[in-house]
Amino acid sequence: MTRNRNLRIATCASILIIGCSNDQEIEMAADNDKVVTTEAIVEGTPEGITDELADFKFHTFIANIPSPLQTFHTLKKAGVDFHESLANPVENRVNYTSASSIALNYGIYMADMGYFSLYEQQQQSIRYFAASRELAQELGFADVLDRVASKRFETSMGNSDSAMVIIDDAFIAMEEYLRTNEQLKTMGLISAGSWLESQHIAVSMLLHSEKLADNEELANQVYEQKLHLANLLNFLKEYQDLKEFSDVIDSLKRILVSYNALDNRDAVNKESLQQILDALAIMRRGLTG
Repeated sequence: MTRNRNLRIATCASILIIGCSNDQEIEMAADNDKVVTTEAIVEGTPEGITDELADFKFHTFIANIPSPLQTFHTLKKAGVDFHESLANPVENRVNYTSASSIALNYGIYMADMGYFSLYEQQQQSIRYFAASRELAQELGFADVLDRVASKRFETSMGNSDSAMVIIDDAFIAMEEYLRTNEQLKTMGLISAGSWLESQHIAVSMLLHSEKLADNEELANQVYEQKLHLANLLNFLKEYQDLKEFSDVIDSLKRILVSYNALDNRDAVNKESLQQILDALAIMRRGLTG
């Protein structure tokens, strides 16, 4: 996969950043970092929002964040063990009925699907693709997945490289669809869900592994989430006056505090990982049910 395509996948499945000790510092951290996506969105968007600025911020965010697949690839390469129970159960899908919960959990399920695909869990990958497609149907772009992914995904099972290319293609097509149909807000929620799930899985895996010791790449991957999360917040704050965004932003700010406690990558250890995981888990429970 090309670098450009890997970055694009983060819009949906992905998703990382800078922390501060209080709300004012958090806002400053977000203000000082770039971020975010495509174009404005749906009815109800406050007139004060500048679509071009949101578009610039989103693309800055996407241009710098590793995709969930890249995150999981780093873990797999380091020999970190797979844990099936870390994914959001597909049975929870029926709980998501509001537009915002559907978008957030679409991002969560796509990150889960990437996790299973990379670790060559064929049947689970198919189940999570099906759950993601159901949510995409409600968001209005299931036909996009059908065009570029459905049949190809099922026939590629057993080949993680092929599956990743197909997932990448699906995200590119979805991003283009949402961008051209002025659904930047939807992209923001999907990105938040994807980032949250990929980091919840990654940090959980590291806590259950001894591979973190003396592995600078793994520690750096956690530490760099400070910047990515600040960028994500910088984008999302364009919609902070909307109820569905204000709750997400507040939760991400609390997570940012735990990442900000990391002064450098040497501070990434089991204790700091547990603090980060606790913050991630609180938000995730609120989203997944």
